[in-house]
Amino acid sequence: MTPKDYRREIRRAVRAYDKFCIVLELPQCDVEANIVELVRRAIKIYTDKSRTRSSVMSTTNLLTVQLSESSDDPIPNCSIYFNLHSHYVEMAKDQAKEKEKAK
Repeated sequence: MTPKDYRREIRRAVRAYDKFCIVLELPQCDVEANIVELVRRAIKIYTDKSRTRSSVMSTTNLLTVQLSESSDDPIPNCSIYFNLHSHYVEMAKDQAKEKEKAK
């Protein structure tokens, strides 16, 4: 199993990134290389995993790759997510700062 087995998923994720995402921390030209590296890491984790887990994740602050067992296919399913900005994350950070100040 290699990242080439997931070319279609990687290509779709790169197209979605090009169309919908503006992320200053991850230039357009680096997206595919970052996704391929995360897929490579997820494959390594998946092949090393204990047999009790049915899925594994490899993640950065901007991307997440999940491999999960498939009953129909010997190759696990691959899901690629963009970890985009959420105001909830900012709110949680602000609340944590306020709690820290209160101590």
